[in-house]
Amino acid sequence: MSDISPITGNSYNQPLPSTHRTAPGTEHPHRGPDEVQLSDRARYLARVQREPGVRHELVERVRTEIDAGRYETDERIDIAVKRLGLDILA
Repeated sequence: MSDISPITGNSYNQPLPSTHRTAPGTEHPHRGPDEVQLSDRARYLARVQREPGVRHELVERVRTEIDAGRYETDERIDIAVKRLGLDILA
């Protein structure tokens, strides 16, 4: 059995008292507006989340073509190399 006692009451729902609240639009005279700085990782993750999901039908079709030896053609390899080059330069 756990030795941790349960938390009772709902005091966690009450706002904390603050003596430094200001009305909207009335910033502190010696301080500018708040700023947010995002890391490169945060920007990357945001971009990845905007990408479309996996197209399962396409993945299955390509797997079938690879297994049958029909997928890797010279034309497709040339297209892939060109797209890779463009992606690297972007």
